[in-house]
This record gives sequence, structure tokens and C-alpha cells, in this order.
Amino acid sequence: MWLEPHELRIDVAPELADALDPAGQERWPVTGRLESARLSRDFAIGGVTLPAGTTVELNEESWLDPRRPDRVRGAVVSGPTTVPLVGGHRVEAGARLGFSEDGRCSSVRHAFREPTRLGRFVVHPTETLQWNAAGELLGFALGEALQVGGVTIPTGSRFSTWDLVSVREWYVNLGGAVPLPQLTVGPRDTLRVSRDLSRVVAVGTRNDVVVDGVTLEGDIVQFQVDDELRIDLAWCQRAGLVRRPAIMLKPS
Repeated sequence: MWLEPHELRIDVAPELADALDPAGQERWPVTGRLESARLSRDFAIGGVTLPAGTTVELNEESWLDPRRPDRVRGAVVSGPTTVPLVGGHRVEAGARLGFSEDGRCSSVRHAFREPTRLGRFVVHPTETLQWNAAGELLGFALGEALQVGGVTIPTGSRFSTWDLVSVREWYVNLGGAVPLPQLTVGPRDTLRVSRDLSRVVAVGTRNDVVVDGVTLEGDIVQFQVDDELRIDLAWCQRAGLVRRPAIMLKPS
């Protein structure tokens, strides 16, 4: 069932249909739902004023049930605009805003021209920034190196959290090499960092590593570290991460 433009049902922004330019609209090929359209005038949603000419992205290919309300997924802004979540900074033209189902602006990509400080962090200007419903920053990439518990986490490292409600610990995908007392971890390896940024809690590697003559299985779970950033071998033993030598069977 194809939905005509005037039949848009966006519960969080019911007046959006009247602000969309009918020219150049794109539709999802299977459902006929609106996929994208440009704004003919400024329009406010989720505390953000989207300027005229902004491309609004809607719905998904898999939304087959015509009874389901339409959803604003994102918007690529045509000009600079203020996003309250980024501390009053104006995001650049071309920034892509992501919206949650309740109409809240929950992410921004390509926000700035240069590294920008947001609270405790200097964030990368073009990588995705993500927030929870309370406005707490949940995901970002570093725009400059950060000191955490005696470790320098390099620029470009990606901070995220497993808990989408609040930050309990930070999970860090490294953007460069980080030397530790027993080994050096590098790009695509990981760290787990305390919420208050006071210490590194654990380290993860893509490959097996040898620590003090013991081979630890990588790419399974992160290895816990102590306050001196040394891998806790006793914990690894209990967790079953110590690789045992292969048993060679004698031919019969």
C-alpha cells in the first residue's frame, strides 16, 4: 500500500508533512513510504531547528505494515544550526542528525570543522556523537589524546558503553598504539576504562598474547588489569583464558 505525502503520520511531529517540499521526494521501493524529502521552510523537532533545504530521512525498508506510524530517522542539515546536546555549539552544514523514535535528537555526525570540547572530552569533529535520553554522552571518538590512569589513549580512539541507559564503564576501541608494562596494544585492540576516567580496568587483544611466559587467548574477553596496569594472570586462569599446550598423540 503506497502512502501519499499528505497521509504521513508522524506522531512526534504531526506538522512535518506540511513543511516538506513535494518536489524530489524519494520513496522506499517496496512499501512506497517516504524515504527522504527536503524542507521547504525551517522546522523544529527534538529541540533542534532544521533550516529550510535540510534533507529529512524517514522510515525503513522493512516497515511493511501500513498501520505503523512514520518515523523521522535523521536529517542532513542545509546550514549551521544549534543542537542543545553539544553544549551550545553550532553544528556545520552537512551534519547528519539522528533521531530516536520519540523525536529526540540522539546522535550527530560531521558536527564540527575541528576538534571540540564537550565536557570532559575533546571529541573528533566528524565521527558520530551519541547521547541517551538524559543527554549524557554515550559514544564519541577522541579529538585529542586523553590521559587515563597513567595511559595515553590516542586521538581517534572510539569511546562507547554497553549500557544505553547510562555510563557504568567506558569501552574503548583504540585508534593507535598504547604501551603497557607487559605488552603493547594497538588499533582494533580495546580497553575498558572506569566511568570517572581514573583507571584502566581491562585490556582486550585480537590475537593471543604471551605474558610472563603464559599464553593468553585473545579475541574472547578482555583481560583484567591491576592498578599497575599488569594483567591479572590468576583472574585469566579462573576465566579459562590460559591456552594449554597442544597434546601430541602418538601414532598407533
